[in-house]
Amino acid sequence: MTINQTVAAKATSGKSLKVFILRTLLVVLIMYVHYLSVMQGASPRYFQQIWGLNNHVMNEQISLLPGDSDSTNRTANKRRTLHVIQCLSGNSTDFIDEWEINLKSVLINSPIDSNLRVHIIADDKAYTAVKERLELSELALSRWRNELTITVNNVESKIEEWRATLSSILSGGSANQRSSGWFDRKIGIGGYFRLFAYKVILEYTEKQSDKGLHSALYMDTDVVVISNLNHFQRAMDKIQFEYRNNPEIHQVDDPSLEKEFPLITWRENSGFMAMDLTNFDRFWNGLESLSHLKNSTGKTSDQLLIGVYQNRFSRDIATLPDEWFVHIGHGYRRLPQALFDRHQKAGFLHFTGYHSSYFSPPGIIKYCHQAKGCNQNDLAPGGDVDKFDRTWGRADHYTKLTWTWVRYQGGESRIAHGDEGYEARVELRTV
Repeated sequence: MTINQTVAAKATSGKSLKVFILRTLLVVLIMYVHYLSVMQGASPRYFQQIWGLNNHVMNEQISLLPGDSDSTNRTANKRRTLHVIQCLSGNSTDFIDEWEINLKSVLINSPIDSNLRVHIIADDKAYTAVKERLELSELALSRWRNELTITVNNVESKIEEWRATLSSILSGGSANQRSSGWFDRKIGIGGYFRLFAYKVILEYTEKQSDKGLHSALYMDTDVVVISNLNHFQRAMDKIQFEYRNNPEIHQVDDPSLEKEFPLITWRENSGFMAMDLTNFDRFWNGLESLSHLKNSTGKTSDQLLIGVYQNRFSRDIATLPDEWFVHIGHGYRRLPQALFDRHQKAGFLHFTGYHSSYFSPPGIIKYCHQAKGCNQNDLAPGGDVDKFDRTWGRADHYTKLTWTWVRYQGGESRIAHGDEGYEARVELRTV
């Protein structure tokens, strides 16, 4: 063996030894992290997520050591954010009570794997009422598994501008008797806030880096969330994946119409829908191009506007799955909302059809009283009233929750073992 061959053999041997040592250390590290995950009650799925073995990781980045409570270190491992939008106008006690119950249900079911940011769009009266309720909730003193931020926006100064935008699109902006003929007084100006919310939210969020803004969730105050919002995010991930890979979506002549995310994801009820806030100018630009709207007569609600947009720009719209499409309406509607005799999963319950609150006397059971398919006198076990209580009636739980229980059940009790959690933040803004 020559000197060169001897040196080469030693180099190869040394390299092999280094590889062996590195592999051994890697195995030890894997076993150690697995040990930590087991000690903290994590599932095998969690272990897969740490090593990137799962293609549908819920977090944008996940800390290698989940027990690390150093908030400084965790800043670099920021999780994805679910954005929830609530819109309020006026300070009716029943209405503010509904909003408070809705917020409690959102917080109790805040996503296990994501940060949560709640955006409240309110006129002056609602802003004052919400501020008082949040002070009483003592949320600012609570700690949560993930980052929780509630931002209350007083948009009183924007209302006339928004009303003018609507008037321009729906009546040509004239000052005559037709200029306000479109206005639906039943829902009030607050009913249109959801269509302008993006203008406010994008002022203080990270438009370029926050992917959660592509699927911000709007819900009415009479919605009660009853399942963890983790699944809503998973459902949206699937919807967006299918949307991006649907060739029909991108077969358009105008390149500007090509989109990575659906603009609106709903099922013909604007009380619960996802919106791509970063591109929502497209909605108003699209409506502006529809000249027939300016010649329309009669009331035009926010829901009708979205329906008009969908009819013309169907490629911008995606559909929610059954679990996230549960609206009781005026009596029981056709499937999938008729939970009564079906083993259907439900992510939320939406109570509509009453001018008063859904929990006003005699309570939620009044929906059984008005429904053709529900016999309010059938009190036997397994009867109609029992079946109602086991489905729609489950919302009653959230109407009775105290803030102490919300802070504990939704926040403190879910903080990972060995972690300190995050202090909730409440922000007040005047636009």
